[in-house]
Amino acid sequence: MQSEAWRRRRWGVALGGAAALWAWGVARAEASDVGVAQRHGQSQEVEGERTNDLAPLPDPRRRSRFVLLGVDCFGLGPGERCAELQEAAGLELGQAMTPGWSGRGAARQLQLARGYAFVGLSPVFTLDGAAWLTIDVVRPDARERLVLNPSPSGSVRLRSNLLELYGSFANLQLEVAHAGGEVGMRPGADGTWQVEEPRLAPFTALFRAEAPSHREELIQVLTADREPSRRRAAAGLLGYDSASAASADALGVALLDPDLYVRAEAARALVPRLHTAQRATDAPVDVEVVCRLLELPSAADRSAAASLLAELARLPELRPRILERAMPVLLQMLESPRESVAALAEEVLRRVTGLELGRDASLWRAELRRR
Repeated sequence: MQSEAWRRRRWGVALGGAAALWAWGVARAEASDVGVAQRHGQSQEVEGERTNDLAPLPDPRRRSRFVLLGVDCFGLGPGERCAELQEAAGLELGQAMTPGWSGRGAARQLQLARGYAFVGLSPVFTLDGAAWLTIDVVRPDARERLVLNPSPSGSVRLRSNLLELYGSFANLQLEVAHAGGEVGMRPGADGTWQVEEPRLAPFTALFRAEAPSHREELIQVLTADREPSRRRAAAGLLGYDSASAASADALGVALLDPDLYVRAEAARALVPRLHTAQRATDAPVDVEVVCRLLELPSAADRSAAASLLAELARLPELRPRILERAMPVLLQMLESPRESVAALAEEVLRRVTGLELGRDASLWRAELRRR
């Protein structure tokens, strides 16, 4: 039976907070009702066509102003308090925020004032008019948290239009969601995403039929193509090549891709494979890689990693390692003012330990100290 946690996550809309509308050549990003879209604003030349990757998408159905309801912080050192960073950034609960707010000036101010190696502010705007903000900091002695794969520089040609079709598929998912419909995606017994929405089903049937025969090209795109939107589509398509160890390996590497949206798509593609794993040797991704994703200074990456850990935690052999590596971040997530973040952390903790301690982080810390 499908759990309530699965329904809350609404996989068909977004994973790890990265929901983006795909217009081929231009990937326009926006915050969804379940997560955050971090905008990188990188302009790139792709085969003579200029694209502005992840440019904001205006949507007349969305509000022009939102109310800030909560701020949480990750990466703080001993003695540091989130309230101090919130004040230093000039943020007050209840203040109005616009969808285009990026906080870059505040992030730079915090970085210079406190000597952090990195500061990131990730806003989330929900459809009910609420805004949430996560402040991520990386101290100079923790720079290894910033290490990602090198940026690919190649241009890979594909002998089909599968990448474009995947972009249309992703667009349609969001159109359905914005219209108030249910995409109805769930992990299937074959290790791929199954859909209930009739308009989406023909796409997934085609992807299952065609992705295996284009495996080598898709892996090349994912690992070597300089355009993030093409890598992202390749990651999604490789998720429908569920019988291939080579595809799984490529997706595991892509969890540390330099682009946020590629990482999110790779994580999303791996979830149904993990859902069908019966033993640790069946798991298509290593716990260590997922924990590195969890430790990246990004709300979307944490959510994506926690979703993978929720599946890995079903395998008893992997639970001690998850407990050892992921516990500090999971406990911070448990204290988040955002219900969806706290609920995901609680689910992982419950699966790893078998305990039902709710969302009181002090109870979890006390219990784990006793172990």
